[in-house]
Amino acid sequence: MQLSPTSQPETLVLCGDQSSMCSSLDALRHFNSSEASIVPMFACPSLLDDDSTQGDMLACEEEIRDMLQRSFNTIDVMIIDPATPLRMGQVVHKILNQAFITHELLADKFVAMAPMFETGDDEWREALMERFRTDVVVFNPVYLVQSYFEDKLSSLQMHLFSAGDTLFYSRLTKLGAIIQKELTVDFGITGGKSGVTSYIPDFNASKPIFNEDYDVELSLAQWHSQTPVAHQEILQMEIEQHPHPIHEGERVLANFREHPLEGIWAIGTVNSSNPINETHEIVFARREFSKTMERRRLRSLDNSTSILSKGEIVLVRTNINGKERWRQGYIKGINADATYQARIMTLDQDLTIASVLREDLMHQYETMPPLSVSQEMTVAKLEHAVEKAFLASSIKPYLRVVESETVGLGCILLATWKSGNLVVTWDGKMHVDLNLVVDLEAGEASNPVEAFRNALSGLGLGVVGRD
Repeated sequence: MQLSPTSQPETLVLCGDQSSMCSSLDALRHFNSSEASIVPMFACPSLLDDDSTQGDMLACEEEIRDMLQRSFNTIDVMIIDPATPLRMGQVVHKILNQAFITHELLADKFVAMAPMFETGDDEWREALMERFRTDVVVFNPVYLVQSYFEDKLSSLQMHLFSAGDTLFYSRLTKLGAIIQKELTVDFGITGGKSGVTSYIPDFNASKPIFNEDYDVELSLAQWHSQTPVAHQEILQMEIEQHPHPIHEGERVLANFREHPLEGIWAIGTVNSSNPINETHEIVFARREFSKTMERRRLRSLDNSTSILSKGEIVLVRTNINGKERWRQGYIKGINADATYQARIMTLDQDLTIASVLREDLMHQYETMPPLSVSQEMTVAKLEHAVEKAFLASSIKPYLRVVESETVGLGCILLATWKSGNLVVTWDGKMHVDLNLVVDLEAGEASNPVEAFRNALSGLGLGVVGRD
């Protein structure tokens, strides 16, 4: 209980079924000489059944609330044991989400802990700990920390919430050092959040700052007023691939709602094609309407039955207002019955489908045709393109090529000259990175960026990123 600033904290332990093991409770009783300060709260039996009703939830809520009010002056520490079921977490959140209950039950300096093993059902615990920060105690000092303990054989994730204690991080680091030393396990923090900045009435700043203390010049004017001494350009380029052609009458998926995270795809039929601007007229289901779309927003249907991997980006067949729609997502897990757990990409909620048939999943990106011999990249082609760019820029560099024997696949091209340097890396497949630095004070005749871009474009490389 070293995370609590209270010397004798009153501790609530949420457990599972009373007949089952509650490891957190056993550990506390083993290391704590005063059991009077530890109160277990076992799951309501009615909530352990799959067919429990809303009435069971309400009855459990009333029972738990009465028990808490009888057993505690205030709760200093709450521990959510890994055996605690989801329904109990919902009950506790509902109780503590009532402001008068929170004020009555929780200590001014309160700590909650949720140890988690990687069992696949920890998401609700993470969500509950986040709700402590956003719903239960909102204003700073509030801290939500994701940490871990691990050795060679096992690992434990620990989500920690603290309210009212400005020294929480100091206590946490001291506790981590003690655990590492005495138990010889690794301890680390993987993430952390704080609460809302508290309002301080009649606040007096130690050093007042006024508008005139800031540079209010327009940002573009500030940009032009700079006197840079060098120019750096970073280009990420990839071999441009062209998908298989689609034909009139072919059924396709069309990116009905184009969005980098939340795209929605609809079934349509190619009615006509325009080879000049590479667009296609797509007629959607039931001939409700048609739309002219670029090839990049169309996808050939895929009847593949290949096994998908966890984390793979896919399209998931869904039903929106009675219409078939495919939504972007990824494979979250594989079930024992060969169905899949799919997470649908949304910005406002965690939408996971627990069981999806393979026929309702499709790779988000269609398989591209193999590169022709003329499209394939080689070290010699890349070196020739770089030399061509230097020649066009009237630059005579020292050029060195480090090939795959020492750097893995692909190669690295290094070039230096009096007023700059260049590093070009190729991954041996599709991707080329160019990092160019030019000394502007050296009075170079021309900036060679465009020369390199043109030379590499001649190899079929297109720019996908630029800094």
